[in-house]
Amino acid sequence: MTRHCALAIAMLLLAGCCQVTEKTVPLQGFSLMPAVPDGTPVTLQYGYYKCHSIQRGDIVAFRSGGEQPLAKYVRGLPGDSWTINGTGISINSEPVKNSEGKTLVMDAAAASRLAQLNAQYKTVPPGNYLVFSDDWYAGTDSRQFGFVDGRDIIGRVIPPQRKATGNLTNTAGNKPNTTKTT
Repeated sequence: MTRHCALAIAMLLLAGCCQVTEKTVPLQGFSLMPAVPDGTPVTLQYGYYKCHSIQRGDIVAFRSGGEQPLAKYVRGLPGDSWTINGTGISINSEPVKNSEGKTLVMDAAAASRLAQLNAQYKTVPPGNYLVFSDDWYAGTDSRQFGFVDGRDIIGRVIPPQRKATGNLTNTAGNKPNTTKTT
């Protein structure tokens, strides 16, 4: 096989591994409020993380035992140090905050669950993530189920952009499905 043929085959293989499928889906639930209201059409990019790394602040869709995927903000990345401070959590010595800059709060039961997990893992394990709702009171997230395994993340969620009028817009025109946020 010539060098050019080998390079062409390698490029085709890489292109196949990096396919992203976009769908517009109505977001269900209130856990991404106020940034993304219930029922807002969002773009779900299936397979995005097969060719891109997960970044802090990304909204990811993942499977968590139910029929519909959940959508949450990534706050803790593999290797990040994290601690529980009473009813709050810090990642890399910074308090976790939502899109409005409000510090995360937990009830005593959630703080106890995360404290037990933190006693075992002082850093986020390889291939795992801490994910949180934007509305601390309306969502199920790492406070309830701990780490999310990266293999369960199915794609990236792109919320609509706000126009100067304050209205939400989404330019993706695919057939709606459903992504759940609770």
